[in-house]
Amino acid sequence: MAANQDQQKLSQMLKAAPEESANIASSISSVEDQISELTEQASAMEGAYTGVAETDAITYITDNILPLYPGGYIVYGPTFGTIAWSDPGPEGNIEDWTIWVDVTPTPPPILPPVPTQVYAYTPGDYPDLDKLVADYAFGNDYLTRPLNTGATYGIYPSRSAMQAAKSLLEENKATVDESITKFPDYV
Repeated sequence: MAANQDQQKLSQMLKAAPEESANIASSISSVEDQISELTEQASAMEGAYTGVAETDAITYITDNILPLYPGGYIVYGPTFGTIAWSDPGPEGNIEDWTIWVDVTPTPPPILPPVPTQVYAYTPGDYPDLDKLVADYAFGNDYLTRPLNTGATYGIYPSRSAMQAAKSLLEENKATVDESITKFPDYV
């Protein structure tokens, strides 16, 4: 009798499979729409917010700070202009830069010029630059805040979670679809 009940349940599952597959397909479509929206949001943040803050900061540094150091040049650090998160917070920034000048030792020309750092970004020195740095940091956080930090607004992590959900749904749909051909032999 138990085998008959099992076969009945399997038969019910077989009958429900096409609708279940259609529902999963609808969910996949919805998740794809969310992924597209998050991708558009990320592009807007990168292009119209953090990208503009970075470009404006470079212009500000070049036009307002660099001229204060004749013969100076800007050296950007490895995190300048990056969008990244690392515990405990956003890693990417636009404050990782310094100004250097090649100082010629006395007496010349016995020794070659020595690169010498003459300025490193210090918050508070230039309020206009501080605003750009803060805006960029906000955008970096908005883009990269992990979902496990008590917030859910991080666009990149949200998109990754949606992509993982899509993969899971696709695998579920494939298995449900396969059940339509596998179950009839056992009903």
